[in-house]
Amino acid sequence: MKGVRLKPSIKRLLGSVVSTAAGRKLVNRCSPGFATVFLLHRAAGIHPGIHGHDPEGLEQILIGLKKRRFNLVPLDAVVSAARGTTTLPNQSVAFTMDDGYWDQLEVLAPVFVRHGVPLTVFLTTGLLDGELWPWDAKIHWLMMRFDRQQLEIPVGRQRICWPTGSAQERRSARRELQAIAAAISSEQLPSFLSSLEDAVGIKLPKNAPEEFQPASWDQVRSLEAEGVRFAPHTHSHRILSRLSEEGARRELLRSLDRVRSCTKQALPVMAYPVGMEAHFGSREMTLAKGLGYAAAFSVCGEYLRWKRADGVSDSRCYSIPRYALPSKISDAMWIAGGVELFKWSSVSLMSHMGELVYGHGRRTGRVGRRVFLRSQLRKLALSLGQYSRFREIDPGRIKRLVFVCRGNVCRSPYAEKVAQRLGFPAVSCGTEVLHSSPAEQMAVRAALMRGEDLSEHMSKSIFDNNFQYTDCLIVMDPSQIQVAQKVADRVNCQVSLLGMWNIQKTPEIYDPYGRSIESFNECFMFISNCIDKLVLHLNSDNGMVD
Repeated sequence: MKGVRLKPSIKRLLGSVVSTAAGRKLVNRCSPGFATVFLLHRAAGIHPGIHGHDPEGLEQILIGLKKRRFNLVPLDAVVSAARGTTTLPNQSVAFTMDDGYWDQLEVLAPVFVRHGVPLTVFLTTGLLDGELWPWDAKIHWLMMRFDRQQLEIPVGRQRICWPTGSAQERRSARRELQAIAAAISSEQLPSFLSSLEDAVGIKLPKNAPEEFQPASWDQVRSLEAEGVRFAPHTHSHRILSRLSEEGARRELLRSLDRVRSCTKQALPVMAYPVGMEAHFGSREMTLAKGLGYAAAFSVCGEYLRWKRADGVSDSRCYSIPRYALPSKISDAMWIAGGVELFKWSSVSLMSHMGELVYGHGRRTGRVGRRVFLRSQLRKLALSLGQYSRFREIDPGRIKRLVFVCRGNVCRSPYAEKVAQRLGFPAVSCGTEVLHSSPAEQMAVRAALMRGEDLSEHMSKSIFDNNFQYTDCLIVMDPSQIQVAQKVADRVNCQVSLLGMWNIQKTPEIYDPYGRSIESFNECFMFISNCIDKLVLHLNSDNGMVD
């Protein structure tokens, strides 16, 4: 939970409460119509450096769920509920597993069989056929063998560095590198892996090493005979949204045909590789539907909801969310019981009070309280309509977006890249740029994780730009309005606040400079959402969108 961490004892208590008869009645009354789909990956304790679930801990979770009378259902029942053909009791739970490694089928799947709990395994068919081993496994294998204090990879004008002195730092660097690999195009991926090989000083083996040995089709058929179901997870585990439409089509069709040919009861559903929101979209959902898939699963950490007024939609059937299965039974009960449905409303006030007392973000004491109070005053001004005029722009005269922040090394260069990718001319600059500087390293890393490259960027002052009547200056927070308006008045161009284009309007997009990579990720995700809405508005008003 953001802003508030609950003690394990409180979490255990709440998890137990929601699994009682009274707790079920309360959850059903407050939020009818939800189910949880859990996702597992690897087995723990088989290979050093491979983390996951140990069979004993998994067994305790399954026993606990059955003891508390959760409804453990097969995945096809979840699909039927998503499609509106049937309903499920609240607190229904389904289990899935992704990839098809040897340890998954040899160690974890038998636990489900012993306890009679339905399981569906999504298979990367090229892995089982011995044709390849996935790109994310290759990054994992390289980082398991890297033992220096810092990893450096050249990117454009910069050498991007990751601290790797501890096991935790290496895990964080590995996850970040995997996120970058997931965001780049399929054409760039081989070059990226080659750069990582050079940085680590080890060449990748052609065939999957011991830690990433695939399951066999004989294992698949043996488990199918015992009730385990199987479905496609694409052929090569490549990110579908980074492939051409024809490439994505081949991945989906090839894996479906292969699973059908090697099993007797293949489920016509699939799981998106990695499966976060950035890794699939309307194109991939349309392709899956057109090729005969009945549903598709993501990893967005939400519940499946079906008792809604909006009816059945492709966006629901082809983006069914899943939660990663926690290793602790109390956390599993917490999620399966439906507590996540209420967590934001229940902790929002506590989070704001915590910020007021302890500071805002990483800032503490008097400075943190001052930042927090300033933010609240701006929200009050927003509610009074003070910033409404910054949405009142004339789209018909806008030919270029000029994104403005303070130093032009984090927020505005990222916004520039996002707008350009969406097909709208854009530049960026800063109000307090004393000399030209490259983008901040943390910003480069976070942008790469979202498929944008800031490595060639050099900061530029707002006073060094030649503005035109057809420009629109988009500032990140109210502190930049005065300077931007003064410059805009010279040529009578327009000024807007980027945060005002979000669904939930806000006057400011906080500056992540000097903070953690998580802060940059949150900031950049918010900027992307705002620009999506802004560009859609501009294009629709210019007659470019139907």
